Amino acid sequence: MELDTIFVVSIVVARDRTTVDVALTNTGGVAGGVVTQLYLEKQGGAPLDVLKGFDKSVLESGASKTLSFVLDYDDLAS
Repeated sequence: MELDTIFVVSIVVARDRTTVDVALTNTGGVAGGVVTQLYLEKQGGAPLDVLKGFDKSVLESGASKTLSFVLDYDDLAS
């Protein structure tokens, strides 16, 4: 399995949540699995990025998929 560039399709900020949509495309010749992870970078000297979401996907050759990660206020504040 090979992935084309994984890119953010959209970020929608609402009053109490933020949705991040990410597009994947399997450009390889065979089906395969991939784990997509969403990290937030902490400001103010925090030592590490923080994992806020993940998804395990299996894509057939040539298939595309859009993932949606929903972050609430606490995810962004902590």
